[in-house]
Amino acid sequence: MLNGGSRLNIGRDFVMNGTTGTNTTQANGTAVIDVGRDIVFLAASSGASGVDRNNLNTNTNATLIMRGNLVNPGMGHYEMYGNSTLSMSGTSAQFMPSLIDSWRSFPNVIINNTSATGVGLAPKYDGNYYFTVTQNINFQQGKLNTGNTLSGCGGGNRFIIGAAATISSSPGSYATGGIRKDGNTPFSIPLGDGSNSSILDINNIVGGSATSNIQMQYVASSAGNNTSTDGTLDHVSGKEYWQVLSCGTAIISADATFRWNDACFSDITDVSGGASQDLFMAGWNGTTSKWDKISSSTILGGSQPCVPGGSNETGGIVASGITSFGKFSFGSAGNSNSLPVELISWKATYKKVHVSLDWSTASELNNDFFKVEHSINGESFAEIGRIDGAGTSRKINQYQFIHYPDQHGMQYYRLQQVDYDGSNHYSPIVAVHVEVIDNPLHIYPNPAIVDGSISFDEKRSIVITDVASNIVLKVDKTDKVNVSGLKAGVYFVRCESGKVTKLLIQ
Repeated sequence: MLNGGSRLNIGRDFVMNGTTGTNTTQANGTAVIDVGRDIVFLAASSGASGVDRNNLNTNTNATLIMRGNLVNPGMGHYEMYGNSTLSMSGTSAQFMPSLIDSWRSFPNVIINNTSATGVGLAPKYDGNYYFTVTQNINFQQGKLNTGNTLSGCGGGNRFIIGAAATISSSPGSYATGGIRKDGNTPFSIPLGDGSNSSILDINNIVGGSATSNIQMQYVASSAGNNTSTDGTLDHVSGKEYWQVLSCGTAIISADATFRWNDACFSDITDVSGGASQDLFMAGWNGTTSKWDKISSSTILGGSQPCVPGGSNETGGIVASGITSFGKFSFGSAGNSNSLPVELISWKATYKKVHVSLDWSTASELNNDFFKVEHSINGESFAEIGRIDGAGTSRKINQYQFIHYPDQHGMQYYRLQQVDYDGSNHYSPIVAVHVEVIDNPLHIYPNPAIVDGSISFDEKRSIVITDVASNIVLKVDKTDKVNVSGLKAGVYFVRCESGKVTKLLIQ
């Protein structure tokens, strides 16, 4: 038993092995137990049974710092009483400990995990796997992954912040997945998805009670139907949206503040207010299947638009008096905020002698062109061609680019979408495996010189394309080709068998 301000530092696994009875470790007062690795519950075949074999307790204002995970939870209790705190402070992936039913409430929790994965929720082992914080959750560093997708009331029930609990946060720390806040009092919560995050504020709540709850999730992708609007908006964002649901005892209305932490990621370029305001919040209307403009949207003072080359400009919009809860996204009344190209498909397919890159967009705004980039290691990319964009479009557009890789193995591709103003966005990376490529053509000389010619080892019917897959020269049955009409650069020579060789003219 630790009392007062004492501290127990355990640099390795903390193993509790109840044999002939109950084995208890308890921290009281302001004592701290700091476990460098896993907490492991073990038990011999004799003695106390099941979970009664090992007890690890924190009481009053004591703290348990976990840098690993709880192993064999069915062989013991971890109980929290009073104002005690659990600090998840690992440097690799962790899981909130799965506790016995009546001890599943955590007075205070600190998320302080520095790994890319963050803190997840341990799987259930006893039929109940809800986690409730009753006093305070502090998002100090890293992510809390609830593992839930919010599609309706209940999707946020896996992790619950109680009606009396408060929320603290530091920049860059947030919850991913569905999460629930009980009660009808104002709160501010950091939400995120991947490397993108947003603070959501809920204020001026009308109606509801302690049995009300709001369930939330931020998603860094398109909500779909981006140009299906009520006529007062031109389009909504193809990059991000929020789910905000009122569950339990109904809340009549509330003010919600939706923030951006990187205006260039969100493509926020116009934050002017008043009569010229272009940026609004939009709410999805499930009855009409359209996005409705929330006319009460007010841009926060000090909000910043995207500055190319800047440093994560921030801002937000207050949507006052929301009475319909559901999906929300940024909307543009005109064309001032581009709210990016909506990419709905993007794939790479190996077709024996080339890789076919195919993608489609549901809508585009001020889209100048796509750069197609290639890599053999998934890290260092080089441009291999460009395809013109559709500018501003409200219909589905299909694109294709053909690439002839000059070596086998894994090939990686990504798109860089570039707007007329030079701002750009990257697609996800797609990969495809290319089989062994025979040396298809013998070309002499290679590199060739401008205003020169190239020769083959035998008469061939060939097609020469540039890096954008445009045919620049086509010749039948010849063993020599004049390339004086071609500029210096990289080309691909394909013969009648489909085999391809890269040609450099300099």
